[in-house]
Amino acid sequence: MNKFNERLRNLLKSKKISGKELAEQLKVTAVKVSRWLTGKNQPDFDELCKICKTFGVSSDFLLNGKEFNFKLTAADRKLLKLSDDKKELLIKLLEL
Repeated sequence: MNKFNERLRNLLKSKKISGKELAEQLKVTAVKVSRWLTGKNQPDFDELCKICKTFGVSSDFLLNGKEFNFKLTAADRKLLKLSDDKKELLIKLLEL
């Protein structure tokens, strides 16, 4: 059984932010976050990615409860901060 809503609730509690604050950060409605927290709905792929970035966790953790211990390098962090356009350009350059 998927316990996404429980893991999300625990993350909110550990970071001491409300569902409303998370909704504002993710640019979604508070009703949507409330439905995630009650288990009535789950986020779509883009929303899931935003949640992962917000809390610094993997999608595997949120969806399946599996934790991986890995550290991002400074280079990884820089790449994650690039805009989508710059990421796309970098990928094209690497493919050459």
